[in-house]
Amino acid sequence: WDESRHLWVLDTNKGQTLARTVVFATGPITEAQIPSLPGLDSFKGEMFHSAKWNHDYDLTGKRVAVIGTGASAIQFVPQIQPKVKELHVFQRTAPWVLPKPDMDLGDTSKQLIDKLPII
Repeated sequence: WDESRHLWVLDTNKGQTLARTVVFATGPITEAQIPSLPGLDSFKGEMFHSAKWNHDYDLTGKRVAVIGTGASAIQFVPQIQPKVKELHVFQRTAPWVLPKPDMDLGDTSKQLIDKLPII
């Protein structure tokens, strides 16, 4: 906090940013961490962290294993599941989340949200 300017001064790996308001929503891990697993160094298949997704690799028809069930997995697992041949999800620590219903809101709901965004 810079008292003279009444601004937050944020130093990041991408440079400095000044802000009047800061919302921390990064979660507990901000850098991609690959777990230490026996045999990982000799694995011959494609491997990447969800934070550094390889968009050039097509998962269609592949056997895929996901390690972790955190926020990223909650977002991408339902998206890749219809494309892959087999999907295995390994949970390290149980997340405290509620079911995530994916549904089309429809025009009426979207208009209501636009008019009453606080609800």
